[in-house]
Amino acid sequence: MGWGAMGGDTTNMHYWEYNSTSASEGKPVDVSQRKPESRQLTMPKDAEIIANYSNPAYVLGGWTPAMAPVVLTPPAAATAAAGGSVTLQVKFAAIPPAALQWSKNGTIIPDATDSTLKLLNVRAADAGSYSVTGVNPSGRTTSSPAVVTVR
Repeated sequence: MGWGAMGGDTTNMHYWEYNSTSASEGKPVDVSQRKPESRQLTMPKDAEIIANYSNPAYVLGGWTPAMAPVVLTPPAAATAAAGGSVTLQVKFAAIPPAALQWSKNGTIIPDATDSTLKLLNVRAADAGSYSVTGVNPSGRTTSSPAVVTVR
C-alpha cells in the first residue's frame, strides 16, 4: 500500500507520479492499490502540472540551481584504418547546460560543438589527442583526452 493514514489537512500534500515504471522490468507500475490521496498524472490532462514540476525553479520556489560542468562519460580512445571513420562521444552534466568545444592536441576544432565528434575518411594527420571543454556561467571543465590512432 505504501503510506499509512494521512490524517489532518492534506490540501497541500501531493503524492503524484508520472510515467512510473518498474526498475526491474521497465514496464508501467500497477497503481491500482495506491492510497486514494495519491494520483497518477497523465498527458495531456496534466500537461501543465508535469511541465511545472519538470522545472527546478518552480519546484524550488524560484531558486534556480547552478552546477559547473562535470564530465560523466569522457571520450574513449579509438583506432581506425586510413580512409575509415572514428566517432568520439562525451557526456556532461551541467545546470544550465554547458556549451561544448572539441580540441585536438590543445587546438580548437572549428564548429565541433556537439557531444559527438565524427571524423570521416581519416588519415595520418587526424591521429592525436582529442578532448572536450564544457563551459557554463558556473565554470569550465575539460575531459580527459581520447587518443585517436590511424593505421
